[in-house]
Amino acid sequence: MAVTRNHKRGKTRGYILFSIAFFFISITAVSYVYFYLKSNIQSDSVLPVKAIEIEGSLKRLTKKEIVATASPLIANKNIATLDLTPLHNELLQLPWVANVSVKKKMPDTVVVSIVEHMATAFWNDNGIYDAKSKTVFYPDMSNFKDPLVKLGANHDDLAHEVFEHAVIFLNKLKGTPYHIEAVFLDSVRSYRIKLQSGMWIILGRDVGNNNLLKRLDLFLESFSKTGFLQTDVEYIDLRYDVGFAIKKHDKK
Repeated sequence: MAVTRNHKRGKTRGYILFSIAFFFISITAVSYVYFYLKSNIQSDSVLPVKAIEIEGSLKRLTKKEIVATASPLIANKNIATLDLTPLHNELLQLPWVANVSVKKKMPDTVVVSIVEHMATAFWNDNGIYDAKSKTVFYPDMSNFKDPLVKLGANHDDLAHEVFEHAVIFLNKLKGTPYHIEAVFLDSVRSYRIKLQSGMWIILGRDVGNNNLLKRLDLFLESFSKTGFLQTDVEYIDLRYDVGFAIKKHDKK
């Protein structure tokens, strides 16, 4: 019986040692496979980006321009480990891009969704105001020929305020012979309207109680009675409690 017990103890001890050895061998093998796969899957030779898919209605931007911007950042990079943040930020720098999103489509495609700026009005000398996003942006203007009203002020953060006033002025003069070319807010916050005829209408500051509209009403009621043509007048100044002042063009 003693021999039998020793034999069983030997078998049990051998089984335990084998199990421990098998456990460590398994851990080593799994670790090796894990680090091997990790090092290989992070390689750019595995799952490289091969295509760019562009979504969105493009009027001002071209797909060629978007691809040219994106390709240096993502082409042939490992899509599994690719950080899309630099691509997103770079695309936002394109002047006509109002909003952009980027995402991965496995196994090899990056999807770029573009929302373009809406050109609502010119802003100062070289900008455009987007009424949808309420922002000013500065694209290449060399090929931009849209017939927009021009807005202007000393700071871009005044653009939405000037735009809202311009809409009011445009609605007020709609259907009249007076066609607005530009609306400006000067450094003392005085509004001026330039008509397509070249004549300026000086309205002054917006102090509430619809004072600017009342001044436009005075202009509409009275200017035709002055006997002047629009082309005769350099400006009409409505910043008076009673009446207005007219300056004719200097004769050459």
